[in-house]
Formats: sequence, structure tokens, C-alpha cells
Amino acid sequence: VLITAPHASVHRRMGKLKRQEFFTGAIAVSLHSVTGAHVLFTNALMERDPNFYDDSPFKSRMESILSGSGIRLVLDIHGTGTEKRGYIYPGVGRGNECLFGNEHYLDLLGHHAERNSLRMGGTHVFPAARQMTVAKYAAGKLDVPAMQIEINKRLRDPENDPESYISLLRCLSDFISGLDLSG
Repeated sequence: VLITAPHASVHRRMGKLKRQEFFTGAIAVSLHSVTGAHVLFTNALMERDPNFYDDSPFKSRMESILSGSGIRLVLDIHGTGTEKRGYIYPGVGRGNECLFGNEHYLDLLGHHAERNSLRMGGTHVFPAARQMTVAKYAAGKLDVPAMQIEINKRLRDPENDPESYISLLRCLSDFISGLDLSG
């Protein structure tokens, strides 16, 4: 598994600076520590939003990591605000095309979300299909199944709500550990 966090730092999209999605990089690194999954995250201003433009250094680095590595799934971590009712929103394309027939990944994520008292929103909210998202790029250009995971800000606040943050990490690490990527 490769966990990405392309918005862990400030980035530029269509000439405008966009703020980072707080704690997405920390989530990726924490999941690496617990599961051993590979991680790629931003740590400085990205002049070209990695989740919007194909020709970004982030996607070039992702391509080199995936080339011949045996990685069989990309989990792309993002953050959303608190206005949405769900806590976790998987993005897998309009018709789940980013999963390459592995729809059971959604069931597994839902199972672990429920076990950790987290709500999972529908795949239509953030489908990862509009611009050239990291998930769409991984699946469409690099032939690696991918899932974008949008995480509500309520779960990404370890300073003010450490219990929710720990529930999120437990959910995602159990999900990663429960994947059967041998086939």
C-alpha cells in the first residue's frame, strides 16, 4: 500500500494559494508507523497542486515509487471541513472504476469505520473523478487501484479531540491490515 497526502502543505491551483489540509501528513506518517505502508506526502509549498495537475513533481515521484514496486493499492488522504455529515468519504471514481473490481475494499472500510464508531459517507460526495486527482491518476495512468479518502476535520484534530483522532487511525490501520493484496 502507498499512502499519499498531496495536500499536507500549501499548494497552488489555478494561480491561487490553497491552504494545507491539516494533519493529513501526520495521518499518513502515523499509518506508516503502524502498518509499514509506504508514504508520500508534501512538506513544502507545491507550485502545482498534485491533486489537480498531471505534470507535478508529486505525481512524478509517485510514478517512480509505483514502478516495479509491487504496491497494489494507493490510499490518497485528504481533509474536508465539518459541514458534511459523514466522517469519512471514499472516492473511487464515478462507477468505482478506480478500484478495478475490488469493491469489497469499500465494504471493508465501512466495516472498520463502524467498528470504530465512525460514519462513512457516500462515494458520490467526493468521487475523485473530476480533475486528475491522485487516485484517478494512479488508477488511470499507472494501473494501480486507488481510493481517495476525505476525512472530516472533526477527526483530524488530535490536539482538541485525541479520542476521535485515535479512532480514525485505528479504523484506517485496521483497514490496511485487513486488505488481501496477494492476488
